Amino acid sequence: MSDVGLLVIWPNHLHNFDKIIEELSNKFKILECYDIEWNKKNLFHNFYRFYGDRLATSSIKEKTISGSVLRLIIFEDSEPKYEFRTTARGIEKVNSNFFDMKKKFRKKFNTRFGIHGSNDEAETNRDLCLLLGINLKDYKAQNINNWNGDIIYEKRDIAGINGWNSFEEFFYFINAVEPYVILRNEDTIFNLPEGEDIDFLVHDPAKFAYFTNAKKLSKGTQR
Repeated sequence: MSDVGLLVIWPNHLHNFDKIIEELSNKFKILECYDIEWNKKNLFHNFYRFYGDRLATSSIKEKTISGSVLRLIIFEDSEPKYEFRTTARGIEKVNSNFFDMKKKFRKKFNTRFGIHGSNDEAETNRDLCLLLGINLKDYKAQNINNWNGDIIYEKRDIAGINGWNSFEEFFYFINAVEPYVILRNEDTIFNLPEGEDIDFLVHDPAKFAYFTNAKKLSKGTQR
C-alpha cells in the first residue's frame, strides 16, 4: 500500500520550488501541484485555522511578508516506512520518509516555518480538506496519475471561512480535520428542532473552534 503526502511551500520560500520538486521527484511520484491564493484580508485567520492555533508573529513573518500565494505539492510514496520521530507534539509514529524529507528541506533552506509537510496520511487527509475542501478518500478516487508539469491555480481560503451551507458540508470537513464525539442530539442533527443545540466533546476546544470557524456567542466563562 502506498501513502499520499503533501508539502506546502509558504510564499517567502517559493524561490526554492525547483530544488524541492527535483528532490521530491527522486523519491516520490508527484501527483499534482497547486498555487493557492488566500484573500489577503483573511491571511492571518487562514494561518490560524490551518494550524488550529494562534501563531507567533515570527512564524508568520518567516512564512510570508506580503504574499498570499502558497504552493501545494501532493505526492505518493510507494514504499512508506513508519518509525518513531520527535515532532512538535512529542514522540510520534510517522511516515519517516515524509518526516525526514521535510526536516531535510527545512535544514537545507535554513527555515523553521517556511515549509510545511504532512507526517502521515491522517495529516494529509486533514490538510487536503483544509486547503482544497476534499478528503483523502475522495482525492484518491480521482485516480490521478503522474504530474504533467502544470500548476493548478485556486483562489480560495481555508474551507469554511464563510461558514457552512449545510450540516453535511460541516461534518464532511470536520470528520477529516479533528476528532470529536457528539454527546447530545446526534439522532436529530439533520432535522434539529428550533432552539436545540449539539454538544461536542473535543480534545482541544480552542483548536476545534479555529478549525470550524466557530464564534463565541456567550460572554460567560462556562460556555
